[in-house]
Amino acid sequence: MNSDLSFEQAVEYIKSLDVFGSVLGLDNMKALTKEIGNVENSLKFIHVTGTNGKGSACAFISNALIEAGYKVGSYNSPSVIDGIDQFKINMKKIDKALYSKAVSIARNASLTVEEKTGRHPTRFEVETTVAFVCFYLEKCDIVVLETGLGGRDDATNVITTEILHIFMPISIDHSESLGDSLQDIARIKSGIIKNSAPTVICYRGDFNNEEDSPESIIINKCKEKGSKVYKVSRELIDNIKVTDSHLEFDILKNKSLSLDNTHLRLSMKGAYQPANALTAYMALKVLSESGFPVSDENIKTAFEKTKVAFRFEIVELGDSVDIILDGAHNPDGAKKFVDSLNLNYEGRDKIYITGIFKDKDYVKIAQITGPYAKAVYVIQNTKSARSLDKKILSKEFSKYCDNVMECDSIKDAIKLSLGYAKDITKYGNDRPVICLFGSLSWLNDAYTYIKRIKS
Repeated sequence: MNSDLSFEQAVEYIKSLDVFGSVLGLDNMKALTKEIGNVENSLKFIHVTGTNGKGSACAFISNALIEAGYKVGSYNSPSVIDGIDQFKINMKKIDKALYSKAVSIARNASLTVEEKTGRHPTRFEVETTVAFVCFYLEKCDIVVLETGLGGRDDATNVITTEILHIFMPISIDHSESLGDSLQDIARIKSGIIKNSAPTVICYRGDFNNEEDSPESIIINKCKEKGSKVYKVSRELIDNIKVTDSHLEFDILKNKSLSLDNTHLRLSMKGAYQPANALTAYMALKVLSESGFPVSDENIKTAFEKTKVAFRFEIVELGDSVDIILDGAHNPDGAKKFVDSLNLNYEGRDKIYITGIFKDKDYVKIAQITGPYAKAVYVIQNTKSARSLDKKILSKEFSKYCDNVMECDSIKDAIKLSLGYAKDITKYGNDRPVICLFGSLSWLNDAYTYIKRIKS
């Protein structure tokens, strides 16, 4: 069965792979990439791992490389919008023809692997293969590759031609697969370091004993592989300022990292974005030293225009309310979300709409975010079996907020929250903020409905 698929057939084939679940390990990927001629070996990869911040850092880096004239492939997971938005070339979603061709090649390889091994590769394994095929066919100069889960056993880790490793901050998530300590997670994520390409680490900086930090595990792995380490931290960030349209900050001079005083402007206003941008900036400076020059002008232009869906995304709905969409779905993300609210909307009433997967630490998420809520509208994404029962989530938020309501749909939650916001402003209060956060699985539906209201 070597015929090419139509776009519709390609989409349906990829969806059909959900039945194979998630499998960690590289056996299937090695078999798959062998069947496609190991085309990934002709590509140069920037491999990015960590718990939160990967998507934003990848976007900053990709846009700066594009500004510098490179042809850049980028692969992020999961899909947030339409199933193919995770495959981009020069930060534009690939076209249907390329997607169909790449899926056809990956499917034929998968069927051959199944014939030989008795195992059909998983959806993520096939989609990762699709990414490799796309970037090979399009002759990308550099690929910015985000890990899916962990690092060592992640399908993306089949690559061997990395030019840079990047570690965003590590926190507890996916404990069932990665372990329940930061050190366990760091050991697995450090598995992406397989060669002497340099490594940039965004340092958490919250361990009293440096030897116990997850970063120390990563650094030891770098020493083992001969990878030079560039460690950045929030101590290099100063003078954070929020304006109506931007978040601005300074990167401080650091001789050991060859950093000069630099002022950056970002369109994304999350409190966590300066650390993401700093890491991306350091990565681009390292790339420049490694034979891939990118100027400060390229970086500043790219960073200012970079936007990533559902990373503290702000939607103004007239003069009555601001709406925030954020993919905070674990305790660390929830803490950063609250920090962003306090930075941008201190003193304003916050109305939450939230739905969370049942395999996430929803108890801690409610504990972190709940005390700041004026009202909470809880939803359950009926499209996903992983979605937490809204009654359970409602019970958790009720510990911190007296005004919690369960909603049958995202539309109902938005309508009710807008009505409540209107009541608040009726009494002369500052316009409130409606905050949609939690699983990415329903945020796009919410965004589509909000855009319809706005228009």
